[in-house]
Amino acid sequence: MASKSVVTKVLSSLQARCACPAHSQAFNGGPVFHHRRGNSSHIGSATEYAVEMSASSVVFGPGVIHEVGHQMQRLRSNKGIQGTAHVGLFTDNNLLTSNMVKNALGSLESVGSKVTVFSDVRIEPNTESMQKAVDFARQNQLDGFVAVGGGSVMDTCKVANLLSVARESDIFDFVNKPMGKGQEPPPNLHPLIAIPTTAGTGSETTGVAVFDYTAKNSKTGIGHKSLRPSLGLIDPDSMLTLPSRVAAWSGFDVLCHALESYTAIPYTERPRTQAPFIRPAYQGSNPISDVWSLHALRTTAKYLRRAVADPGDQEARSEMLLASMMAGVGFGNAGVHLWWVMIELLGLSASSTTLILQIVLQVGNISAVLYHSSWKLSALGTACVFGELLNFFLGAVFLFCPCSLLLLQSWSVVSAIQLEHKVPGCRIPD
Repeated sequence: MASKSVVTKVLSSLQARCACPAHSQAFNGGPVFHHRRGNSSHIGSATEYAVEMSASSVVFGPGVIHEVGHQMQRLRSNKGIQGTAHVGLFTDNNLLTSNMVKNALGSLESVGSKVTVFSDVRIEPNTESMQKAVDFARQNQLDGFVAVGGGSVMDTCKVANLLSVARESDIFDFVNKPMGKGQEPPPNLHPLIAIPTTAGTGSETTGVAVFDYTAKNSKTGIGHKSLRPSLGLIDPDSMLTLPSRVAAWSGFDVLCHALESYTAIPYTERPRTQAPFIRPAYQGSNPISDVWSLHALRTTAKYLRRAVADPGDQEARSEMLLASMMAGVGFGNAGVHLWWVMIELLGLSASSTTLILQIVLQVGNISAVLYHSSWKLSALGTACVFGELLNFFLGAVFLFCPCSLLLLQSWSVVSAIQLEHKVPGCRIPD
């Protein structure tokens, strides 16, 4: 297994180069192992001493999608928007004829809203697909936004909302540096209601929109608190028709978010901002995010296999939807770490080998970190339910890309090192 010194070098090298605002944790050269709960001598300190918690409001319960019309009316009224609403309903072609979209459309129209549907969302959005959504929002002069779908739909809707208000701006005006200008988004965005149909990204609670920068063959995005949806409607009924395969992969996304945000670089090791009101959305692991991340981790360990094995298990599917939201709150304030940099290193190749490798790595790295819990994630009350996947997926990772195994080991050791310093009894070798 890779040593701590090797992992630290990998972390400092890779994370400093990660331009993805959704997942990067800028490494500042300080120690990554010591997790202080606050800095008592913060005056004049170069590192952060406080953490700010923010997330979208949410409504959870079966059938809450039928509230979307009234909720949009309330949000518009709170913002002082008068007249008949013109709402853009964003979804993808796979969901266009689904009951979820039909119910949302019916609820909006029942309160007198004009609704125009945009379904040309690309799974894993890129520069071109985002621009199509922006052009749609501008041409229709929308003053309300509803996203019904997974992370790609919600992220696309966020960008369309932003640039429908900032009409003279380009998307790269707001993309984080160095790929964009990193400008501050305007504060007066239109109401946006996010309705997730997968238990994975947690995008209904986060202020980030990620897309593929086609010209540079890279992934980037916009990250700012003002992009957070005004409201998330978390409806377990959306999970009733989710294929088991999608439930499995999106469930591993929840586990990645929860585990990595819990083991991210502590907020007290990050550079202090020039003013309190410009603290970044992703501040490093902290005692508030820890609560959400740990609960999501325990919930995923308990319910993911059930949710995959039996699509009719409403309890398991409902709990996974909640876990996705909770992990979103956790990483939406803490950020994550090495796994997302690993994915960026794979590039955006459309080859089947690369796509398979991305899938294999996602499951493989989780299996690895759980395997290394011979020092026991059970200290967190979390069952190692994925251990039986280890041999198969580590073998597949090595088959497709032997050098990626070192990165996978590095990912697992980084998580283990952080857990060692946060959870009594967790030990790993030097």
